[in-house]
Amino acid sequence: MALVDTHVHFWDPSELTYQWLFDDFERAYLPSDYLLEAGDAAPDGIVFVEAGCQSGTLAEVEWVRHLADTEPRIVGIIAHATLEDATLAAGQLEGLTATHLVKGIRRMLQDQPMSFITDANLVTGVQALSKRDLTFDICIVAEQLPAAISLVKQCPDVQFVLNHVANPNIATGQWQPWAEQLAELAQSENVACKLSGMITQTGTRSWQPDDLRRYFDHALSSFGPQRLMFGSDFPILHLAGSYSDWISALTAAIQSLSAQEQNYIFFETARSIYRLDVTALLNKKE
Repeated sequence: MALVDTHVHFWDPSELTYQWLFDDFERAYLPSDYLLEAGDAAPDGIVFVEAGCQSGTLAEVEWVRHLADTEPRIVGIIAHATLEDATLAAGQLEGLTATHLVKGIRRMLQDQPMSFITDANLVTGVQALSKRDLTFDICIVAEQLPAAISLVKQCPDVQFVLNHVANPNIATGQWQPWAEQLAELAQSENVACKLSGMITQTGTRSWQPDDLRRYFDHALSSFGPQRLMFGSDFPILHLAGSYSDWISALTAAIQSLSAQEQNYIFFETARSIYRLDVTALLNKKE
């Protein structure tokens, strides 16, 4: 079965500026680090997701494009754009779409107030993505789901991808209203969801697969396999475990699904929604 990891971060503080790095993250994380950790479970395709780079989105994308020159598994980039500023965003998007690997945009929302997410300027910026065939990755915390639902309803022509199942606080057992609101968001068929970031939300390295099970099951019942996709959140997942820990937990959680349904989660949903060119990937599998 082919595998695409839809949520991977790379960075190198010696090349670009990142103000948020702390502790063990204050070093370079490159494709070689990722592939070494993934080992035999390494994916066939990697989607890079913007990593909070202060050097500018075009500089970050150009750096990742150079990584892709020597690591062809990098088949997509989800880049940052300042969508709430129409003038700034127009220039950014013009430059970003010159790179064929850019498949979508992520404007980090999880640290913003609810009013920012529903502000007309951001809504207009997100709406403009459909004309460029770009997706929008929604990275929020559970409490922001009502604002995300409002945003999605105002952008029916945009393909959305929810990151990390909206980051429920699994450590405290947070359930409602997260569960109800996630199901409401999933009613909009232009929203897909990444099965990613969940072990980090356990707040511990001693989590057990059963701690995640009802969150897996609810995401599955809400979105269905055809709108779910695997993401590792490397290297952020190191806060709670390893690539192997995460993919093993996910594989166990979906083992009762058919081979076709598992293929959607591990490959086909990502290929379709992010419009990934995976011809070489599939040829390698033959």
